[in-house]
Amino acid sequence: MSTKITIQNTQIDFPTSGESPNWGPAIVQFALAVENALNATIGPYDVAPQIQVIDSNSVSNLPITNLTFPPVDVSQVVIDYSVQRKITDGGVDKIYTEGGILTCTYRPENSMWDWTQSKTGSASCEFNIQQSGQVEITFHPLTGDSATHTGMVSFRARALLSHD
Repeated sequence: MSTKITIQNTQIDFPTSGESPNWGPAIVQFALAVENALNATIGPYDVAPQIQVIDSNSVSNLPITNLTFPPVDVSQVVIDYSVQRKITDGGVDKIYTEGGILTCTYRPENSMWDWTQSKTGSASCEFNIQQSGQVEITFHPLTGDSATHTGMVSFRARALLSHD
């Protein structure tokens, strides 16, 4: 008896008992498929999905936890992000959202990072990356009662390693 398991579009007949036939090839196929799936999706500087809470209505160049990419090791990083902010203005809750992609490329010739940001939404924030590779966020003030402000940035990153 077997169970069908699919890993990255590869279907494997995985054994559910110790009876015949010989399950060795299926187990090896399964192990190799898992290895290839993990190697394809996780690099040493990739960042799994995370959330950072930022409850200040106005913050400048706040380092984002776990978004640091050493330029000696990383040549480019692509960060998918989503920002949500909420503030009460005149007794009405207003919600602002933004989503996008931040692409950062290290330029060794001038020891600087170049970055571009593609986004949609209106959360009134900006990103920056320091020479050290630390990504930062700035929240511009929203109109309303700052004491009611709540905010968060959700992110994940895929880093490409340097060639040296």
